[in-house]
Amino acid sequence: MNNEIKTAIEDIAVINIRRQSAGRSSHDFRHDRIRGSFEKKELMCMEIHSIPEAFQTKLRIAIISALISGQKTFKQLKQITEATDGNLGAQLIKLEELNYINVQKQFVGRKPMSTYSMTQTGIHKFKEYVEMLERCLNEAEL
Repeated sequence: MNNEIKTAIEDIAVINIRRQSAGRSSHDFRHDRIRGSFEKKELMCMEIHSIPEAFQTKLRIAIISALISGQKTFKQLKQITEATDGNLGAQLIKLEELNYINVQKQFVGRKPMSTYSMTQTGIHKFKEYVEMLERCLNEAEL
């Protein structure tokens, strides 16, 4: 896995650990919001409780992070993510169903080759996700 992907995954883990260590559930944040008694910091990071399904696993985040720079073959994604064929294939199908990625299948010689790329929806949602993480990190004053 390349350094950019590892850094993104580590940033997500830090945010999740902080949320858990605060001892408050998403239910607590919703109650605060209803009462209007939450701080700005909680408001900004509260969005993390509504993370799209596409960004809820390390492997999906790694796939999207790899594809954001351009199309990749299945073999390239496997090398980048260090995932098994089955797990990578399942996550690629899920991302395709969510309309985050496109797949082009062709034969090279007699061998099948799948090439994956981001959709405009996927690019937009990934940018929103990264911006949300940046806001949380900035509010945490790391």
